[in-house]
Amino acid sequence: MDREENTSVSTRMYSGGEYFRYYAATPGDVLNNGAIVPDGVTELTRYRQFFGGGEFDVITTAFYVEDEWALTDALTLRIGIRNERFDNRNAQGNTFIKITDQYAPRLGLSWNISGEGVAKIFANYGRYHLPVASNTNIRLAGSELFTQEWYALDAPIAEDGSTVLTSKIGPTTVYDDGSVDDVRTTIDLDIEPMYQDEFIVGYERQIFGDYIASATYAFRDLRRGIEDITIDEAIGVSGAFHYVLANPGRAVRTFYDVDGDSRLDELNLSAEEIGMPAVKRRYHAATLGLERRWDGVFYAKGLYTWSHSYGNYEGMVRSDNGQDDAGITTQYDFAGLVEGANGNLPNDRRHQLKLWGAWAFAASWQASAAFQYASGRPRNAFGIHPTDPHAAQYGASSFYNQGRFVPRGTLGTTSETFRLDIGLKYTGDLGRGSLTARLDIFKILDRDTETEVDEHADTASGQASPTFGLPTRFQQPRTVRLGIQYEL
Repeated sequence: MDREENTSVSTRMYSGGEYFRYYAATPGDVLNNGAIVPDGVTELTRYRQFFGGGEFDVITTAFYVEDEWALTDALTLRIGIRNERFDNRNAQGNTFIKITDQYAPRLGLSWNISGEGVAKIFANYGRYHLPVASNTNIRLAGSELFTQEWYALDAPIAEDGSTVLTSKIGPTTVYDDGSVDDVRTTIDLDIEPMYQDEFIVGYERQIFGDYIASATYAFRDLRRGIEDITIDEAIGVSGAFHYVLANPGRAVRTFYDVDGDSRLDELNLSAEEIGMPAVKRRYHAATLGLERRWDGVFYAKGLYTWSHSYGNYEGMVRSDNGQDDAGITTQYDFAGLVEGANGNLPNDRRHQLKLWGAWAFAASWQASAAFQYASGRPRNAFGIHPTDPHAAQYGASSFYNQGRFVPRGTLGTTSETFRLDIGLKYTGDLGRGSLTARLDIFKILDRDTETEVDEHADTASGQASPTFGLPTRFQQPRTVRLGIQYEL
């Protein structure tokens, strides 16, 4: 059994309290607040104010029970069950989401086919519940002020990066007004746990004396997700940006002051009214392996994995647009943002090969090497949604390129990557102790292949981004590490 109490303390604001950013523009461009860039205006100022903070508690309790039976001399069964409870609290110390009775079964089977330990078949099933990240408390259940305005850039930019704001374009966008929301308005009161099922089946066999060959298949299926979604369109309050933590693709029961009489109204919204698809993330992987056991002189192992990761939801964070806002990503905020999201997910690397080994080639000396190959990751285009005004207010966050629909993962992949590391180790007696000296060279090939590219096809003002498709991250350069250890 375990019980954890975690407190997150957060105070966030822009440096200096304000954020100025400048853009080139073309008269007639539509900004993400719905305004049109006036004639004669070619440079814009986007002005934001942001402040958020508070103390947030997360109390997690769990118990796990497991037992193992040797049903026969060759057949072993392992059965377990885990139960978890998550209690996330807001900045006022009140529970804003509590999920209980998350029973997760675990089942394992191992069959020694011949009874002599030469070959075995194994299978495992497990259910894994994923907690609500404490970042969700901070973002959804805290005090947060977040506004955005657009101005014509008609005054010089000061040394501190600010400018005089005079010619405002369109209305102020208020994402959050600084108050702590009533807990009944922040979640689906019938929310269900987020969980993933995992199935693994494999076969191992000893061959040629010291060699072990293996074949394994794994399947993981995210059966239910938890994300913040807006209910603006479902209740006809466009521009409210009212977010509710819910299970996308399911009905929602929550509270909101729909008629503006300062009293909360209970809402029962169907999945069809909300218009969000259910989360989908599936992973298939088939792995072939060959291992030579260490005999005091030589060891080697190799693994080849074919895998496919696909769906419309990467998880609590997004690596495709760099959003590390755990549990509060942009994807399910409006229906337009998830349009085209189903496809190969960012961590889909179809082929991977790993080889490593060690060789004691002389007394006190040992050499080692590790090689890795991976195919590239999917490439996307993120732009401004041309027909959904709500999604358009998020800027370049929809699966569009200059108004052209580009579904997830349809732009090919980044380049394949190779990596080779080598090492040399000496171990010997020195005085009353032992001396170990080692030299490791990482990425000896010194390849500088790009590993990520800029996937934002549009700028904030709707123009084509000049950096779209250019590399943003590369393989790390060659590094050398020398270590010396002396033990008495």
